[in-house]
Amino acid sequence: MDKLEEIQELKRKNKILLERIHNCKRKNREDKQRLLSTIRFLTGDKEQYLKINSVSDILWSADNVMASILAEIIIRFKKTNFSIPSEIYEECNHNEELARKKWDEILDAIIYAFRLATHNSEIKTEKEQQSQKKGLQLFATYFNSLWI
Repeated sequence: MDKLEEIQELKRKNKILLERIHNCKRKNREDKQRLLSTIRFLTGDKEQYLKINSVSDILWSADNVMASILAEIIIRFKKTNFSIPSEIYEECNHNEELARKKWDEILDAIIYAFRLATHNSEIKTEKEQQSQKKGLQLFATYFNSLWI
């Protein structure tokens, strides 16, 4: 192979590499936009309160992002949930109306805790701190009951 052929071969390989790099960058941008759109959807962040513009924004305020996502998921779960955890049903002596009310109160406490967590930069009152702690404990207790 003479020098001219070597140079042409190198140019061809460089062109292929440049195309691959360009395609990877485009795909990464598309993946990033899909991820950000998904997070905005899950958090219900229509006004972009969380100011998520990059993946590092998600990591920088991961607690706020997760709290927003979990609050929205539990709100939707509560709207579509037909079941009541058996331990609550038993605590209420198989009274479905009472058990439903208690389960809704538990879900409301969990939602409120996550809502408080999304605004954690502000100093909370003692009552809010206790509500948040109680809601997060309920979330841990009933985590395995969060299914339809």
